Amino acid sequence: MEGKMKKQEICLYIKSPQVRADKFMSCLHALYGLVRSVTVEMSGGTEKITWTISVEKSSVKVALTALSPFDIQGAVFSGIGQLENGKTQRPRYFTDDGLEFVQKLGKSNDPKGGFPMALSSNGTVQLVSLAAASSAEKAMQPDKESYGSLRGLLGTVSVWPGFHVVIHDEATERNVHCVFADDDQAERAVIDAFGSRVAAWGKIHYRSDGTPSRLYVETFKPLAK
Repeated sequence: MEGKMKKQEICLYIKSPQVRADKFMSCLHALYGLVRSVTVEMSGGTEKITWTISVEKSSVKVALTALSPFDIQGAVFSGIGQLENGKTQRPRYFTDDGLEFVQKLGKSNDPKGGFPMALSSNGTVQLVSLAAASSAEKAMQPDKESYGSLRGLLGTVSVWPGFHVVIHDEATERNVHCVFADDDQAERAVIDAFGSRVAAWGKIHYRSDGTPSRLYVETFKPLAK
């Protein structure tokens, strides 16, 4: 998947001359969140990519563009296409966060309510409807869950959109997305530990291959260097 730097572009296209501001912002937020989530998974949290937004004249068409050696737009469209076609297996590079953003996009698509929406890239149009949202919800269901702990490098912290943390699990060499309670003190502790080895304990969701996909953190601490 990695190669030369290539332009990545994914457009949010709403086929209506006027749209509700709240629905438009919700869709843009979900699209950016999905693209960023897939980017982190493809790059292992190491590739820093800056996405820019451009708006086409006289339309409700917003383009997210960036330069990257990874085929991000291909991964996004392939994953959404699988979900739109009713496949409930988790698409490659789609974390729980990414699947949640697909649900938001799919549920926002409302042709009868004056909000017909689709994604496009290099002439390819990809529908994101309630079908994709339903498949994404099913794909999020863990094959197993239990309480346990993870150790690894805290490699990604983002406060927008939402507070997201990724720990690169030492045991499986996979990124595990961590969910923290809405606690300012915990957020500060996590941000202070960025780039360090940490240990976290709580309820873990596992994929069908036995690797952890998400940890609902109850306790967390940096480890000695």
